[in-house]
Amino acid sequence: MLPIDHYGLAEAAPIKPFAQSFWVYPGLLCVGAYPGAPDAATRDAKLRGLLDCGIRRVISLMEPDEIDYGGRPFEPYLPRLQALASQQARPISWLNGPLRDAHPPQPEMLRRILSTIESGLREGVPTYVHCWGGHGRTGTVVACHLVQRGMSAQQAIDKLLAWRAGLPKHHFPFEGGQERFVRDWRPDVLPAGGLDD
Repeated sequence: MLPIDHYGLAEAAPIKPFAQSFWVYPGLLCVGAYPGAPDAATRDAKLRGLLDCGIRRVISLMEPDEIDYGGRPFEPYLPRLQALASQQARPISWLNGPLRDAHPPQPEMLRRILSTIESGLREGVPTYVHCWGGHGRTGTVVACHLVQRGMSAQQAIDKLLAWRAGLPKHHFPFEGGQERFVRDWRPDVLPAGGLDD
C-alpha cells in the first residue's frame, strides 16, 4: 500500500460533483451524500456532476431496503446513471457495500469496502463513495481509510472535519458508536477481493 500522501490529500477546493460531496484525493476519491433525488432534474444534475468530475465507479454504503425519515424508499438512481454515462460514452460501475445506518460497520464488510477503494486508487479509477447524508457511514469509511494509510485516528477525524467544514450540512459526522469504532480501528491486511469479487 502506498503512503497516505502518495495521491495528494485534498487541501484546496477542487470542482466537486455537487454541494454535499468532497474530494479525499482530487480526481480519484470523492465522497458524500446519496446522489439521487425524488425530483428528476435534481437527480440528473447530481449524476451529471459525478460524470463531469470523471467518476467511473460508485460505491453505495446504503442498504437495499433503506427508507428515509418519512418511511419512503430511496429512488434508485443506477438506471439513470448508466443511461447518462452511456450517452457520454463513459464507463461506469456500481457496487454495494451495505452498512447499517447510525451504527459501526461490520469489520469484514469494512475491509471489503476499503479493499475496493484501494484497488480504485491503484488502478486510477475515480470513485465516489456515499451513504444517505454522507455523514456517519461515509465518514467512518473515510476515517478508517486514512487510519489504514497511516494517520492516527485523531488526525483522520480532524482531517475529515476540516473537509466537511465547507459542506452545506457539515455537522459532526459520527453516530451510534462510529467514532469509537474509528478510534479502535487498526491498520489491517485488506482482503484481495473487494466488493466486486
